[in-house]
Amino acid sequence: MRKIFITQKKKSIFILPLLLGLPVLLQIPSVSAAVPDYDVNSDGLCNIMDFILIVSHFRESGSPGWIREDVDKNGIINLFDIISVSHNYGKVMPINDTASSNINVGIPSGARIQKWVVVYSGRISDITISNWIANTAKFDLIDTDIQSGTSTIPNIIKPALPNCIILGYWESMSQGDTTSESQGWKDWADITIHEDWFIHTKSGSRIERSSYAGQWLMNPNPSVGWTNYFANKGNSILTKYSYCDGFLLDDHISSLEDQSYGPYGFYESFSSFGDGYSDANYRSWRKSQVTTWRSIIDSDKMLMSNCFTDTEIATKTGAMMYEHFIKPRSTESKGQYNTDGITTSDSLTAINLLHNVALKGVIIASNSGCSGGTDTDKQDWAKYVYACLAFALVDPAKSYFGWQFMGTSPTTNPTWYPWEDNLALASTTGSGSAYIGTPTDEYHMINGTSAVYTRTFSNYYVIANLGSLGTYQSFIFTPTGQQVTNLEGKHSLFIPQ
Repeated sequence: MRKIFITQKKKSIFILPLLLGLPVLLQIPSVSAAVPDYDVNSDGLCNIMDFILIVSHFRESGSPGWIREDVDKNGIINLFDIISVSHNYGKVMPINDTASSNINVGIPSGARIQKWVVVYSGRISDITISNWIANTAKFDLIDTDIQSGTSTIPNIIKPALPNCIILGYWESMSQGDTTSESQGWKDWADITIHEDWFIHTKSGSRIERSSYAGQWLMNPNPSVGWTNYFANKGNSILTKYSYCDGFLLDDHISSLEDQSYGPYGFYESFSSFGDGYSDANYRSWRKSQVTTWRSIIDSDKMLMSNCFTDTEIATKTGAMMYEHFIKPRSTESKGQYNTDGITTSDSLTAINLLHNVALKGVIIASNSGCSGGTDTDKQDWAKYVYACLAFALVDPAKSYFGWQFMGTSPTTNPTWYPWEDNLALASTTGSGSAYIGTPTDEYHMINGTSAVYTRTFSNYYVIANLGSLGTYQSFIFTPTGQQVTNLEGKHSLFIPQ
C-alpha cells in the first residue's frame, strides 16, 4: 500500500475520551413528522451529531417546538430531549423526506465551492484591488460598501465577472451618524427625528452600543416605522446602484442577551431597557422584521444575514454568513495560529450548525482567518477550515468560502489562494480534478481514530483532524488502502479519486 507521510518534529499521542451517558429510564415517544424529531440535524441519521446540537442549546427555552433541539416540544432544551434521541440512536432515515419538499436537498447542483470576499473601508474603489478581484481571484460574491465602487464595480469587476454577486453592507441592529455616513446612505438626519424608531431605557434615553460607540439600538417592533423605512430605503439603494444584487445584513441576530451571538455590549444594562423590551419580544420583532423586509425588497435580491449561529434568522432570509467559522467569536483579531480553545466538539458543533441550515436550502458562507504563524501555517489553517466547510455543505454551488477581509492591497492580507480554483494544488499527490465535486455521503469519523473525519466527494476524499495542534494521528484510510502517518490536528488532506 502507498503511504502518506506528514512530517512532525515531535511525536505525541492524541487521546480524546468521549464520555457520554445515555439515560434509558424514561420512554418519551417522538412525534411523527416528515423528518423524525429525534433526527435533530435532519441528516437522515440519529447519532452523536444530534446530541451535540442539543447540548449547544442546553437550558435554553422558547415556545413548544421552537427549534428542532426541543425534541419533546416542551419549550425547554434539557435532559429529556437527550433521552428522546437516545431511544432512537442508530436509526437511519431518508433525508429527502424533508418538510421543505420544494428544496432539492441531497441533489447538489455544483462541483465547486464558491469564493467570496469582504472589501470595506472604500477599498473597492482601488483600481489595483478591483483588477486583482476581476482578473486573478475572480470571486463569485463580494460584500462591500457599494457606494465606493461606482467606477470600479460597473467598469472593471462586472464586465469581467458578470455573474459575480455584489452585496452592499448594511448594519441591521443599530444606526448612527458615523454608521450611516460610512455606508454612504447619508440618511441619519431622516432617521434621528423619529424617536420611536429607537429602543430606550426606562428613563427615556437612547441605548448606545459600547462595542461600537456612536451607534444606537434600533427598535424592530413592527408597530413603529423603522422596519418599513429600512426596507423601502433598501429598494431605493438598489435602484440607485443598479450593480447591487442585495445586502449583507450585519449583526443580524434575534437575541441581544444571548452573548454566544455577540458580544453585543451596551452602555446600559438589559434591566434598564424600557419600551416594553424583553428578549422574547426582541426575538419576535426581529423575525417579523425579516418577513416584512422580504415582502418589500425585490425578491430577486439576496439578503445574507451575518447572524453568527442564529439559524432561525438565516432560514428566513435564505442566506447565512457564519463569521469566525471554526474560530471563537471572541477572537476579534481573526484568530492566531493555534486552537484558541476550539475543541473537537466545538468544531463539530459549528459544522453541524451550518449543515443543518444548508439542508433547508439556505445559502451558507463562512468567513475565517489567521493572524499568526508562517505563510505555510496560514494556508494549512485555511485548508482545514475549507475542509470543515466541505463537511457542512449540501450543495457546493450554494456554499461560499471566505478567507479574511481585504487589506490595503491583495498581498497584505491574503483573501484567496490558487488552490481554491485548482484543488489539485492542495491534494496529496499534486494532481487531480480542479474542483472538489459533489458530496456522495455524509462526513463521519474514521475508524481507529478519535478525531479524524472524512467525507467523500465525486472528485476527492476530504479528511480533517479535528484534534488540537501539536497532536498527531496515524491510520489506514480504507477507501484507498493508504497509510496516513502523523496527520496533525487542525490539518486536512485532499485525496483525489
